[in-house]
Amino acid sequence: MTSDLINSLRTLANTRRQDITSSRDNVNTAVWDLYNARDPGTMARAFLTMTQFVAEAARFRPIGTDIGMVMGHDGGELRLPTDFVTQENAWDPLSTRFNDLLNNHGPGYVDPSPLWGYRAGQFGESIHFRILTAIMYADYILHTSKGGGR
Repeated sequence: MTSDLINSLRTLANTRRQDITSSRDNVNTAVWDLYNARDPGTMARAFLTMTQFVAEAARFRPIGTDIGMVMGHDGGELRLPTDFVTQENAWDPLSTRFNDLLNNHGPGYVDPSPLWGYRAGQFGESIHFRILTAIMYADYILHTSKGGGR
């Protein structure tokens, strides 16, 4: 999603992405709010909730794991750390840099302007780390969007 669209949805929903919570009740309400489709603000909030629930959980392993824990146990509510929401908004630069490193540089190339990423720590906390090489990007991507041992 483009940042302009996200900003428009946030404005309509009168909420920030880091204020959206995931729980069984919230997801169920979002589905019904989209189905009933009457109030633009309610629909925008429902759309942001479902985007967080489906798209972002699929792209980022820590988010998917956290949402799965809340949905798998009847009860509880998840509010994502601001670091994870910031990372969601920075997916395009991460993806672009990763593809550039893979397509335009050889093995072992060290990026002179590295990006930073977040991963989940042992207790679900966000851990900030610097990504220097294509191998580190590949490891990061595989451990956030496709599973892995973190």
